[in-house]
Amino acid sequence: MDRHRLLALSFALAALCSAVAGSRQLKQTSTNTSTTMVVPYGTITGTAIVVARDFLAKRSDKILALRVPSGRSMHIENVDPDTLETIQSGQQIQVTGEIVQEADVLDPTDPGDAVGTADGTVGGAADTPPCNNGNGKGNGNGNCKKRWRLKRVRAQKINKLGGKKKAPVETIQEGDDDMGQYFGNGDPSALPAGDRRRRLQAIKFGAVSPVYISTLPVNYPDLKTIIIPIAGFNTSANQACTGTTMPTVTRFQLRQTMFAELQPNEPTVGSYAKQCSLGKTLLNETTSYVAPIVRLPCSGNSWGIPWSMSTCEFDDFSGYADAADDVLTARGIDLTKYKFRVYLLPPGPCTFVGLGFVGCDDNFPCRAWIGSNFWTTPQAIAHEMGHNMGMGHAGAYDNNGNFDEYLDDTCVMGYCCTDRCPNAPHMWQLGWSQAVLLNGTNLPAGTTLNMTLGTPSFYYRSTIRIKPTWVTGVQQFFLSFRTKTNGDTDLGDPYGNKVHIHQAPTSGSYDSSLTTWRWSLVQGQGYSHPTSQLVIRRAASNMGGIAVVTICRKANNGQENATSCANNWDYNCDGRAGDDDPTCALYR
Repeated sequence: MDRHRLLALSFALAALCSAVAGSRQLKQTSTNTSTTMVVPYGTITGTAIVVARDFLAKRSDKILALRVPSGRSMHIENVDPDTLETIQSGQQIQVTGEIVQEADVLDPTDPGDAVGTADGTVGGAADTPPCNNGNGKGNGNGNCKKRWRLKRVRAQKINKLGGKKKAPVETIQEGDDDMGQYFGNGDPSALPAGDRRRRLQAIKFGAVSPVYISTLPVNYPDLKTIIIPIAGFNTSANQACTGTTMPTVTRFQLRQTMFAELQPNEPTVGSYAKQCSLGKTLLNETTSYVAPIVRLPCSGNSWGIPWSMSTCEFDDFSGYADAADDVLTARGIDLTKYKFRVYLLPPGPCTFVGLGFVGCDDNFPCRAWIGSNFWTTPQAIAHEMGHNMGMGHAGAYDNNGNFDEYLDDTCVMGYCCTDRCPNAPHMWQLGWSQAVLLNGTNLPAGTTLNMTLGTPSFYYRSTIRIKPTWVTGVQQFFLSFRTKTNGDTDLGDPYGNKVHIHQAPTSGSYDSSLTTWRWSLVQGQGYSHPTSQLVIRRAASNMGGIAVVTICRKANNGQENATSCANNWDYNCDGRAGDDDPTCALYR
């Protein structure tokens, strides 16, 4: 090799070494056995897990985790909120950003990992036995190696690679306009005045529109769930870990919280599922289980990443879950029998109501965590399991015009802790209610539909879903009539016996979009939506358990004309037509 080529090669090697050195920033931690290393730019691929974190009287947030093929999950930080809203649990993603690694001294028998292995390890080798750290005075043997484990990623860019869980197909069919099977106790004819199976009337003054029935399947007919109460315990001191206390709730009390068989006259998670779904989804002690309390040490590690009972970061509560799973497996409990795993966290640093995976891929269990003050609160557990089942939060606008994603008090996915069923968009999403579907075909301009709404406490076909296909940028409407019965017995007084109007972009079973409560109607009240030109009114009715509504779509910019007056059509949606509308006097 000539002198010039040798010089060029030397410069190239120097540049490469400089680049590698510049890409790693070492920071010594508080112990002499572990360091943290940040690689400014790296990429890792895995399965997305979106986690919702819920607080009392405080805005929620979401966490993005990445599950790698080995089964380990790691926290993805600095995720743009708008990007996070487009990511679905179970979807394959590629994350590029700062790679934060942590190194631990390995056991001599640990075989080590190669750089870039699937479990998130990014370098290192096995120890050469015997490993002896020594006492810091030069008597160690130098054989203790460090292995760098990927702790978290500070995201700079996220690429969605596809692989979303395929959603069940919505079934839309033209059918009869009966409200469907009645699920009340006893003969419906024995209820107050009116035929409880009165047919839905879809009438344009003088014409009948086709009736479309929209149905989604019930994805979870059996909520096979294991409840795992956790305590942090210092065995050597024979007391709770510092900063925590031992739980006082008994296992029997937890069983009473979960199973209606043990407490038939009080709200339970099981009664919520059965009553709100009209028996389509069940949670009972036959297929679910409350485990005896699991005592965990005050600190440990999961997949080589430390966790502690004194803090409440992602690595901590994820580590508690991994450690509790290990304990239960050692006890001989087959965790694969349970789709849903609910971890009850001890009194300590975790102050949230709960957390839950938002949607669950079939390749990993659904996890939820419940804060220490809510172990026996059925609504809190049902809310987090609702996230597991794919539901987002249920919000509304406050009096100042600000959106609060918990403010829908008609829905279990709103604020804690009143027991109530899901709202109409979520009921339809879960397959717990059928919807009569209106769109531009069966609700053309100038049409008024007179319809009946049965309470979801008794009727399966209990929702009217309006897709305003004639205008862009308007979310679909969901109408329901809620009564303080069955799963809604504890529904707040301001919301009982009213027709509720929601909007949501919800498109299917796995759509975790936020829903928005818009308005509620007593008899004689109306709601107008200018952009879609819809006017919804609740008519007078003496039929218990059933409400009567009219749905009108304006025509001709809401102006009557000779044609509308001659045909008794209500173009301005004021509830009057033809000779009954004073406006038509101009055209007589």
